[in-house]
Amino acid sequence: MKVLRIFEKVVFILACVVGIVGIAFSPLLDETAGYPGAITSTAFFAAGGLSVILAIAMSAVFYFSKKEVAKRIADALAITAFTILFAGGLIGLSSAGGLTPTFIFVAAILFIISLIFRLIIWIAIKVKPDLDQAEEPENDPKVRAILKWKRLMEEEVITKEEYEAKRKAIVESMDVKKK
Repeated sequence: MKVLRIFEKVVFILACVVGIVGIAFSPLLDETAGYPGAITSTAFFAAGGLSVILAIAMSAVFYFSKKEVAKRIADALAITAFTILFAGGLIGLSSAGGLTPTFIFVAAILFIISLIFRLIIWIAIKVKPDLDQAEEPENDPKVRAILKWKRLMEEEVITKEEYEAKRKAIVESMDVKKK
């Protein structure tokens, strides 16, 4: 599960980078090759190019937040921005061609792939909820208890010997349950 999450995040960030590069550098990518750049060729991108770049950048920042509300905002921003990129990429590829439509179309496809991985992760967690919690050691009550006792030792509320005795008892109780 952890590998899927990492892959999904990498593909999402790659989609963001490719999308931003495709829009921001469209004059360099296309106009030097004789194609009109996406930002200068259509009013659609002239008015919306900066908005899409900001939406992608903000979604990338909010995506890594610990707060669920920020993650939902990131989802909404990303879906909106990449839908615009997908449409713009298709229009650009069918009419003018060039690198910019290719970049933004690839960014949209990468985003769709990241959504597919997110869906797979969500389904896996719904089918087997403990799969998600098993990855995080902090979710184990025994690990939390050990960390609590360690914090008390570091704050000098208990001695190192008392901590070791508690830790050993907790670890032994974990070993008994495994057998």
